Amino acid sequence: MMDNQKKKIFISIGVVLVLLVVLLVILKLTNNDSNKIIENTNEGVIKSRVVDNVLFDDIKYTYDGEKTLVELSITNNNDKSIKIGVFTAKVYDKNNELINTFVPVCDSEIRQGEKKELKFSIKSDLSNAYTMEIELPNMEFVTE
Repeated sequence: MMDNQKKKIFISIGVVLVLLVVLLVILKLTNNDSNKIIENTNEGVIKSRVVDNVLFDDIKYTYDGEKTLVELSITNNNDKSIKIGVFTAKVYDKNNELINTFVPVCDSEIRQGEKKELKFSIKSDLSNAYTMEIELPNMEFVTE
């Protein structure tokens, strides 16, 4: 009688272990893509953009499976200090189809010739970004 109970216990433990291994393999396969970090430094793709004598360059997107970290530099090439405020960026793929439009904020004053770094994240995948349009509807010159 004891031998049959021991066999049933060992078989039950074996079945549970096999199920755990199968579950772990399935989880690993399904989460594999979402754990990849995709970096798009846009070398030779999204070139620098100049809008109203303001240079946007060093544009980099890093997608982590959930959101994209956007990093860029903003240089004021005007003869006065500026405040950009809210601006609009539209990102397109190779087929010139809109991927996303976002409205970041650059509230700090940028003096003549000064370069500012801007970082922000959005809940969108921009790893296939190919070109970008920037609009500065709120830019104003700062009188000193």
